[in-house]
Amino acid sequence: MAEGTLTAGYLRPKWGIAAEAGFERSLPSNLHHKLLWEHYPEIRDGWYSSTGGNYKFGLAANYTFPGLSIF
Repeated sequence: MAEGTLTAGYLRPKWGIAAEAGFERSLPSNLHHKLLWEHYPEIRDGWYSSTGGNYKFGLAANYTFPGLSIF
C-alpha cells in the first residue's frame, strides 16, 4: 500500500488547529484461488492491478489546560 498525507495548521502554546488531506492506494496483488475453483470455474489466477484508492480529509483542534491537553 502506498500513502501520502499532508498536514498543515496553526499552533499556539494553549490551542491549535490543523487540516489534513491524504490519498492511499493499494498495490497490485497476486492471487491464487485454489479453494474457489470448484464453485467458480471461470475465475482467474494471477496478478490483479490496483482498482483505485481512498481520499481522506480531516480537521484537528487542541486546547491545553494546566496539566491536561484535549485533542
